[in-house]
Amino acid sequence: MERIIDLHKGKRFWVCGSGGSLLDVVPSEIPKNDIVICCNSATYHFKKFHYAVFTDETANYSNWYLNLKFKKCKIILLNKAIRKIKAQTIYLEKNFDKWKFSKEDKKIIGGYDVIHCAVHVAYMMGASEIILAGVDLKHLSSTQKHAYSQELIEGAPEGLIKTVSESVRANETLFDGNLGLSLGGWDLIKKQNELNIKTISKDGNLNLYTRTTFKELT
Repeated sequence: MERIIDLHKGKRFWVCGSGGSLLDVVPSEIPKNDIVICCNSATYHFKKFHYAVFTDETANYSNWYLNLKFKKCKIILLNKAIRKIKAQTIYLEKNFDKWKFSKEDKKIIGGYDVIHCAVHVAYMMGASEIILAGVDLKHLSSTQKHAYSQELIEGAPEGLIKTVSESVRANETLFDGNLGLSLGGWDLIKKQNELNIKTISKDGNLNLYTRTTFKELT
């Protein structure tokens, strides 16, 4: 943890998930001084960015993780079962019993999804402001759940293929239990932390933070 505390103190961070509003982000228009963290398939949206954060073991068989060796970024892993693919990988332990952020922390919160953890990482790195992009907590459409879907490499276990195919499938309501769990995590983060957070999602289900647009930020 000592490697990341206040590493980018005072800078604005973009924490990017794979929701539909990620498609509103033009990577070349993000100010050069800002720090970009990508989670899961959000890594497809950028040719280069600063950090990729992962918590899920399916990363071992996912192109959005394995292809990072071709991109300029550091990798932060929050799960020992994910194998390291770069010398510059940072591994951090998780604490599943805590939602309060502190610079004295020895572990990253367990969170209910990877974005919860990535926001804690941004806080520990000294973010003055955090912009959520692709953090909509709704499906992109009734047929497509994410801006970019997870792709597994050839040879992935059959059980994993079945699990992933079910998890990326959208539905007519554009909402599911996992999204509800994520919203519950944001309630806990908001209740226990004073953070300067904005979201570029126009019509997502995360209503706790100020809404803005990508253009207003650039």
